[in-house]
Amino acid sequence: MASTEAKRDLILGAATLLAVVLIGAASYFTFRSDATRRRHLTSEVPAEILEVYAARNRNNEEGKPGAVTNVRVSFRFVLDGETIMRSNTMSRDQGKAFEVGKPAKVCYKPEDHRQAELFPQSYRCGG
Repeated sequence: MASTEAKRDLILGAATLLAVVLIGAASYFTFRSDATRRRHLTSEVPAEILEVYAARNRNNEEGKPGAVTNVRVSFRFVLDGETIMRSNTMSRDQGKAFEVGKPAKVCYKPEDHRQAELFPQSYRCGG
């Protein structure tokens, strides 16, 4: 019996370790991909934050709003004389950087203006 339980524990431990390694690898490659893409966003323009909306879970027991799950930031910027309006959904932590009226910027790829992303004013484009 003890040997069967030991084998089961060993298999469970190995499966858990494999899952952790796979999740870590996926996170690393996602981060690396984002960093590579952002490195090409070398030009910048000011952005105006129009709205910051915090989506919340509902506390089903009391019907009251729960924790913030994500944030939608609506903004506009002018690029080559054209006013562009966009909305991005981001994590609660990322959304904390944006407030209506607070300075922000859009970093973009000079060769392809469709590749543009919203950042806090302190972010260094291309970095």
